[in-house]
Amino acid sequence: RAIEHLNHPHILQIFDYSGVDTDDCYIVTEFVEGATLKQLLEERGRLDSETVILLGIRLTEALAYAHREGIVHRDLKLENVMLRRDGTLKLMDFGIARFMEDAQVTIAGALVGSPAYMSPEQAQEGEIDHRSDLFSLGTLLYHLTTGSLPFHGRNPSVILRNLIEN
Repeated sequence: RAIEHLNHPHILQIFDYSGVDTDDCYIVTEFVEGATLKQLLEERGRLDSETVILLGIRLTEALAYAHREGIVHRDLKLENVMLRRDGTLKLMDFGIARFMEDAQVTIAGALVGSPAYMSPEQAQEGEIDHRSDLFSLGTLLYHLTTGSLPFHGRNPSVILRNLIEN
């Protein structure tokens, strides 16, 4: 419900959803024929800086719009961004997005999001706002440019520790 009203050329459009009072859950979205940024990175290796800049501009536009509407994405990562065959970028999967005034990090005590891309505030289960998305955007752009993540570890706990301490 938080994102059903979002209408931006770089955000996946939601046409319909099941609502909360049903056993059969669904979301109807626009169809995006293309690849995720993760698939692109795996196929081509690290991207040149000019391409990353263009992708970063489009993602920044999409996030700025969502933030103006009071929405924090909270799970920005390569898998949640698609590049259509015509070159249009689409930010997807606002599944854990929240309105900024209600942007708690946990759900029933569980950490929500992808550890490798989290901001330190999100990793420490603190209150987050649009700046958390910007940290994740920086991590995503770093990953595209270098081919690796800035914070490494064998498991989520190690990644989170490295993120918080480094």
